[in-house]
Amino acid sequence: MWPFKTVSEGGWKHPKHLGEGALYGVIKYSLILIAALSVTWLTLSGYFTPMLLTLGVISIAFVIGLTLRMSIPDRETAPYLSVPQTLAYFVWLFKEIIKANV
Repeated sequence: MWPFKTVSEGGWKHPKHLGEGALYGVIKYSLILIAALSVTWLTLSGYFTPMLLTLGVISIAFVIGLTLRMSIPDRETAPYLSVPQTLAYFVWLFKEIIKANV
């Protein structure tokens, strides 16, 4: 038995069915998510070889495709809202890395 609802059963709908205003929001939050994932990938990777950059682009495209398929790019999934928590996490992580290597 298929665990997901079909469109006829009220399941997933393509964003174009949401209306013009909602589609603008989906595009806006998707672009923000692309930017955040790109910055995170480049920051944490530290390597800029063509192969790794290509793999980064492919993985970001895959994640964006999944989020669009699940219809979840919205205000809650936009990572720019949690910048202070993210920065606090990186400070904590950096301290733990230093402690582990001393």
